[in-house]
Order: sequence, then C-alpha cells, then structure tokens
Amino acid sequence: MIQFQIVKENRGNEGTCVGVCKWPVRDYSHRTTTDMWLYRAYSGNLYHNGEQSTVLPNYTHGDCITCVLDVDSRTLAFGKNGEVTRQYISAVSI
Repeated sequence: MIQFQIVKENRGNEGTCVGVCKWPVRDYSHRTTTDMWLYRAYSGNLYHNGEQSTVLPNYTHGDCITCVLDVDSRTLAFGKNGEVTRQYISAVSI
C-alpha cells in the first residue's frame, strides 16, 4: 500500500495523476500507455491502454490517495481520504 498526499495541486489542472508503472516506461501518454495504471486528479478517470470505464471521485490539494497493488492477485485499487479502496483493474502485468 502506498499513500500519496496531494500537497500542491491547482484545481482544474489536467496533468496530475497518481498510480503505478512498469519499467521501462516506453509510452508516457496517459491516453495510450500500457506501461502505467493511472488515476487522474481533475476528473477521477482511470487510464491504462486508454481511458477505462470506471470513474472514481476527483481529488485535489489536501487529499490523500491510497494505492494498493496486490502482485499476487494482480489487482490495483485506489481510495480517497481513508475511504475503502475500490478495485480498479485486474490482470496488472508488472
């Protein structure tokens, strides 16, 4: 489990994301990469090989995002401000 404390983020900034990646990252575009699994701040959209259908709450300055990567079950989950984490994706191949 990793926690990201968002200490500086401008509301509406479309560039802030948290998540995990595999090395080496070959594609840095959140819209196309298969190397990263991302949770985007301003919209709550989730990305891996394109935008996913699941949307989580957006987040901003002062929020704490929990990221749980279970390498045994190959799942990834996110939570906001201590909320129960919601499974984002299965078959994570790191």
